[in-house]
Amino acid sequence: MKIRAQEIHFSTDEGIAVVGFQDDDSRYVLLTRALDPGDQARNPGLQGIHLEVEDQSRSGYDLIATAKASPRGLELLLNPEGINHIAEAEITVDFEMPQEAADRFRETINRLFEGHAGFTYQP
Repeated sequence: MKIRAQEIHFSTDEGIAVVGFQDDDSRYVLLTRALDPGDQARNPGLQGIHLEVEDQSRSGYDLIATAKASPRGLELLLNPEGINHIAEAEITVDFEMPQEAADRFRETINRLFEGHAGFTYQP
């Protein structure tokens, strides 16, 4: 699946890292993760990065095998469970943003994927 994001949202408000993309056709990719390890410990089924693609029925936790981010895009390769839940093996999001936003995006995406062995950021 490939989308060209027209809208991008990213934040680390209230202890949750959120990164979301939407194209002109209302297709979207949303990634979230609780930043407080205590929140995840209290809710073991809600651990890791939550991925949602176009609909809540296509979502779940710990579905990403590898992720590559840059100021111009995000590439996600899904693990077998992710392929089963999302019905896609790969998700590519292309986008553009000004440099000052790119710096904040880098900080947010790094927090979202903190500790994920398959994550790389390419400036």
